[in-house]
Amino acid sequence: MNKNIEDAFLKMLSEHKLIIYKVTNIYCNTTDEKNDLMQEIVIGCWKAFPYYRHEAKISTWIYKIALNTAITNYRKSRRRIKVSPLNDQTFNPIAEHLSEDPEEEIRILYLAISKLLPVDKAIILLYLEERTYQEIAEITGISVGNAGMRIKRAKEKLMNLITKLNK
Repeated sequence: MNKNIEDAFLKMLSEHKLIIYKVTNIYCNTTDEKNDLMQEIVIGCWKAFPYYRHEAKISTWIYKIALNTAITNYRKSRRRIKVSPLNDQTFNPIAEHLSEDPEEEIRILYLAISKLLPVDKAIILLYLEERTYQEIAEITGISVGNAGMRIKRAKEKLMNLITKLNK
């Protein structure tokens, strides 16, 4: 590839890196997992970049690649043997240490989101980004009506999970 394409890709990546960070934070628990997924997403974007046709917004295109990569990665990881690392949460359940701190509330929200199914994680992430139902449908490959129904159900699941975490 020529230098112009490389420069355009790097500029696009710099402008939209938060999308990739958000997806990796939703789908991964450890720093190593996040770095691996981030690398896979960037590689996927790089491979697809020459074929981007400007039919959708670049952010929509990046979300689609990032979420598809994350969901594929999640499905592959389910087949592997699970080893849970010990951390502070293992010894101090979150429910025992709740505060009125907004950062703590965000952490609880992300913890609850991490417990959703992969597609629901993607939909809630896009919903929190204030994407329209049309954009959510386009990115996830479902109908607009289905997007609305899944958002409603995912919000209900989140409320139940957050309630459980707050007990």
